[in-house]
Amino acid sequence: MKQLSLFMIALLFIGHSSCIEDDEPKKESEYYIFTYRALDDPTFGAEGGFFKISPNKGSFQAERLNNYLPYQSWTDSYVAFNKKGMCAFYCDNSLTPSGAETQLAYFTQETPKNVNFLPMPDKVKDHTWAINAQKPIVTTEGKIIVIMSLYTDTPFDDWHDEFVAIYDPGTNKWDLGPSATGFVLSQPEKGSDTELGTISNSGFVLSQDESTIFLKASGWGVQGGSIHIDARYIAAYNIAGKNFEKLYVGDNNIYGASPTRVYFRSNAGYTAAVEIISKQVYPRVDDYPYDYYIFSSTKDQIAKCWRGSGLGSLTWNGSSYDWLHIINTDKLTSRTYAGLGARARYNRDESRIFFTASKDFNTNYAAEFAVMSTPIVSENPDPEIQFILPKNFSTYFFRNQ
Repeated sequence: MKQLSLFMIALLFIGHSSCIEDDEPKKESEYYIFTYRALDDPTFGAEGGFFKISPNKGSFQAERLNNYLPYQSWTDSYVAFNKKGMCAFYCDNSLTPSGAETQLAYFTQETPKNVNFLPMPDKVKDHTWAINAQKPIVTTEGKIIVIMSLYTDTPFDDWHDEFVAIYDPGTNKWDLGPSATGFVLSQPEKGSDTELGTISNSGFVLSQDESTIFLKASGWGVQGGSIHIDARYIAAYNIAGKNFEKLYVGDNNIYGASPTRVYFRSNAGYTAAVEIISKQVYPRVDDYPYDYYIFSSTKDQIAKCWRGSGLGSLTWNGSSYDWLHIINTDKLTSRTYAGLGARARYNRDESRIFFTASKDFNTNYAAEFAVMSTPIVSENPDPEIQFILPKNFSTYFFRNQ
């Protein structure tokens, strides 16, 4: 009996140990997503598409996810991911199915071959909805955000309206915000003949807490038979409240947002910033604006990877921005892969930056390139090569960690 009791205790201990081990979350394997074009020497097939790249001891394993490509194959401008790897993209004209209502599509990492094209909202009498070419936003919970336009069906009528539109794949429904016209017409800077408000479908970005969309709104009118744009704004659109708040007045091209500031190219030609709460403007963050900034989710830091000079960051120190030249291509131990120029990415804890560098400066499908990483230090001469991809892959990528 005593031996049986000891045996039962041992079984219970083993079972308990197994439960503890099974309950521990398994770390997701590292992977990247790239787009591929079948140009000359099509190593991975005659059709373009999205590929999943898994690093493997300095090399990689490639898995085709589907056969779609973004608009004009320009991945950085028309493809977006959330942190879970869900992808939304504006599809190339030639690959959009004939029965699709829009060119906006999405897929998930669980079923990447199942590419779903978004529907249009219900028809409005005498009007037509449109989603023009743009880079969508994908939220953490998998909703897709775009700027949607509404045009009149009356010939030669230039009236139009724009809305923040949020699509929920779970319900297959759109949630449309209010027109920007009310916001624009309520501003003192509007012109005497401003007729309506418009929203740019380029450069709208999501706040780090995903509560707000920062966008460019403008006044629109017709004078003497000519269309003109007058006052321009950076506006904060609150998703829950469905209302606009003015952050900045002046021409702008929004780049992105840190937790406390929105960064943009000003009409003076500099990268500037505006504080989200106080609305204080910092007119000269960076003398050399560049489209491919990345933005910290924890602090006021931006980083950029640009042709010819490498990788660097700008960090707010309480009174100004400190510049750190992280990769100086003139000081690399090896210059085999020195053609930087595509958008970089932080890793999850923002201790490292991942980037691509080609053998020359043909960094979009045309040249072999290395995927590298570096800690955020001054002039690292030896960034770590993760793997090397052949030409025909875009240097824009998603990384899951």
